[in-house]
Amino acid sequence: MNYRVLIADEALADIFGLVQYIHTELCNPDAAEKLYESLNRETKNMGDFPLKFSDSGIKYRGYIIL
Repeated sequence: MNYRVLIADEALADIFGLVQYIHTELCNPDAAEKLYESLNRETKNMGDFPLKFSDSGIKYRGYIIL
């Protein structure tokens, strides 16, 4: 079964900020690209495997933070 995955705007901003920081401040565009691709791939897989990262135990606004 494929679940619908919702990503908070704050999470997207954090991800893009982190990728940008690694790219520009750390001068490592390859690492930034690999991180972005990895996060994107895992996000797409979350619909098929919703409990894969469920061990964080953190909840925000009724949602489990992965």
